[in-house]
Amino acid sequence: MKRRTKIGIIVLLALLVMVGTGQAGGGAAAGEMGNDAAVADMTGALPATTDGPGGRHHLGAAADKAQNADFSPAANEKFLRDNGVEQEQIDKLDADTIKSIVMQSHAYNFTPVQIQQMVAGLIAVPSQLVGSAEVKLPGFKVTLNGVPMDNDYSQYPLIVHDDITYFPMTYHGCRFLGLETQWTDNGLFIETTGVTAAYNPYTAAAKNGDRYNAHIPYFSVTVNGETINNRDEEYPLLHWRDITYFPLTWRFAVEEFGWEYSFDDNNGLVITASNITLQQVAVPTDEITGHNGQVTVADDYIYYMDYTGNEGRIMRMPLSGGASELAYQMPHTLYSKPRLYNEGGAAMVFYSMGGATMGTDYLIRLNPDGSAVELNNSRSIYKTFGDKTFSFWGGPAPSWNNLWLKTGDGESRQLGDPDYLYGWAWTQSEYSMGGSPVNKMYLRGDDLYILAFNRIEGEAAAEQGTTPPTNSIYRVNLKTNATTRLVERQVLDFQLDGDYLYDPSGAAAVNHLQHDSIYRYSLIEGKEELLGKVTQAPSAVYNFAVLNGRVYWQDLDSLALYDIDGVNVNPGAINNENCLSFAGDDDEYLVCTFEETPASQYRIMIFDENGEVAFKTSDRAHADNITIEGQDLYFYNITTGTVCHAVLP
Repeated sequence: MKRRTKIGIIVLLALLVMVGTGQAGGGAAAGEMGNDAAVADMTGALPATTDGPGGRHHLGAAADKAQNADFSPAANEKFLRDNGVEQEQIDKLDADTIKSIVMQSHAYNFTPVQIQQMVAGLIAVPSQLVGSAEVKLPGFKVTLNGVPMDNDYSQYPLIVHDDITYFPMTYHGCRFLGLETQWTDNGLFIETTGVTAAYNPYTAAAKNGDRYNAHIPYFSVTVNGETINNRDEEYPLLHWRDITYFPLTWRFAVEEFGWEYSFDDNNGLVITASNITLQQVAVPTDEITGHNGQVTVADDYIYYMDYTGNEGRIMRMPLSGGASELAYQMPHTLYSKPRLYNEGGAAMVFYSMGGATMGTDYLIRLNPDGSAVELNNSRSIYKTFGDKTFSFWGGPAPSWNNLWLKTGDGESRQLGDPDYLYGWAWTQSEYSMGGSPVNKMYLRGDDLYILAFNRIEGEAAAEQGTTPPTNSIYRVNLKTNATTRLVERQVLDFQLDGDYLYDPSGAAAVNHLQHDSIYRYSLIEGKEELLGKVTQAPSAVYNFAVLNGRVYWQDLDSLALYDIDGVNVNPGAINNENCLSFAGDDDEYLVCTFEETPASQYRIMIFDENGEVAFKTSDRAHADNITIEGQDLYFYNITTGTVCHAVLP
């Protein structure tokens, strides 16, 4: 294919290499490296806040702590040794580089693993940098996935060398364009995976100059399994500000990365990747981060918890942007942190007052017209199906005969067998008894499926010293009140999916710590089957979810997420406690969230009913902050401090 002008067609990408040799601090002046962002980018662990999509990073209290630390050479080397770095590695670094590592480790609270990775990257590359190349900033516009680039105040701006355009792809930048990078002892690996991330700029404090010197690296780089020999490349990789730049020909841009790009005098260079793009809405970051990012989207509004000034309140602002207004004033004496989330397309807030024993739980619905409706002011747990609302007592000292049904505007009536405690995962042994409420009820026709325990038999067993009954899944008929046990094993959690009831348990399990298997019960055939023993002691099934017959479960010991075949769906990742939740108009998506660790590829994964990954990102979010309406995905992005919107495939 005939090559056009070098500026328009030959695009060079910068991909992160774990190297940092500049001075510690913020943005880079001419000829210097912006080291704090560079090292943070190596680890994917920049715990900073931003003032909207283009905001500058702030270190806050962590930076103040770093300023007061001892940075003498002896103290710095001891710090590295204490964090698992070998003396042989330390000896390969100069004193200034060691000091830079230590300062940033304090500022960003790096873990020992992150510090070790940083050092490994630093000692791997400098010896492989040879030659130099003059580079300059481009004199034309550049737009990536619809976002204009600011080269003047970017730590890693686009550059031009020998009339060829180069631009940087850092950790966040790679994922913004659908690429993933990994540095190992065998070099830099780049892969097109379709990952996505919100645009997260590396903003410099000082304006960039016009010209700089870059280096030509000779370390190994592999793109989609193909090794690049930089010595033989017509357009060699470059290394500048401790970021690796390499030439992207038609083969890389189109065939390998699947991008579309164009160049003209009016629009400059425009690149559009094939991954899902995230549109960002700036929100009052300082107010939101003050309460752990409690944000949800409903009714074309962004609702967020604001605790500035020590007055808890829920604010809302139009999703299209604009001023915030008060949506709900929280009481000043909360027992626990409130929960703000979207349920059924409405913004909901849940909070407790008065303590664990004598307190009350409140559930409030926030309406589009600005009003608020109190749905619950007790410890009862409610579930509504059409005009029928079921409830059971979920507070302290639960007693039997606790299941209620209300139809329409009629009076509530007791439902089921009065001998049973409904809705609880209840266990009883020779010496103790107790449990916790489980908010899971399912209605099929005139039958309600719910957990239950025969408290009358349990008390009799305690008095007589006999074997107590066990908790299990029961079917309660709305017309006859008949309560029928479906599974003989003890069951403490379950889920309805299609024509089956699924539960994690064990052949002789007496508590959740012995749940090593997944079972399912057919509502059509009235039989159960063992799907598989998925783990073994001392571990157990900690959490599980089923979507269209596909089972996902979380391991108690590793907190990793697996499918029923034992395949880790996000290798190296650790799940949050509330890591599995359903979303969508008909709960047709399973949302999985993960903690931010160096080994975690993705922090959010969304599976569809076919078991396909509909969305994956390296950005962070809480499960409560993720909403799907139709194909529209909304979530509060902790990484960027913005509300993001995407259209799912």
